[in-house]
Amino acid sequence: MFSARTWLFAAILSSAGTSVIAQDATTLSDSEIWHVVHTAMQIEIDNANLALSKSQNAFVRTFADATRNDYSAADKQALSSLAHFNFNPQDNSISQSLTGSGSERTQKLSKLSGEAFDEAYARNELERLIFITGALEVTLMPSAKDPRIKSLLQNELALFQGHLRDAQQLVDQFQEHTQPTPAAPHRDYE
Repeated sequence: MFSARTWLFAAILSSAGTSVIAQDATTLSDSEIWHVVHTAMQIEIDNANLALSKSQNAFVRTFADATRNDYSAADKQALSSLAHFNFNPQDNSISQSLTGSGSERTQKLSKLSGEAFDEAYARNELERLIFITGALEVTLMPSAKDPRIKSLLQNELALFQGHLRDAQQLVDQFQEHTQPTPAAPHRDYE
């Protein structure tokens, strides 16, 4: 049975033009799979740095700071672990596609400021985290062969899922603030 997240992931894949992951991930080596995750973490770090340089919103800054710190530490720890068994991430077309789409989104975000930036950043993070957690669950983890890589991917999935929950809360805060105030009921009988 497919979960709602699986269907959402499939919808995002087709609408975002990144179906290359779904098509090519099953042919990736473990080194290439890890590079995709490494690339996703680097994009998260870059976006967090952008948010920290542009935003004055305390919630956005807290989220961005946690994102930068968590992904930097996770990536450093994973690369150190991988080095112990001479495992080197390998660049590939999926990583390059993620980098390209990440750069496009970053350019769009960098042109915004104030609340427009804050809300766009929050929504961008939510979309990206839905995408990468879906890719990890549906394609990347099942395609990995080495048990050590599968274990690392499971750890990173937990990290991405935690940030996904935080991103959803951040987006929800913006939605609460942009909801129109309900009008007072109209009373015809007065």
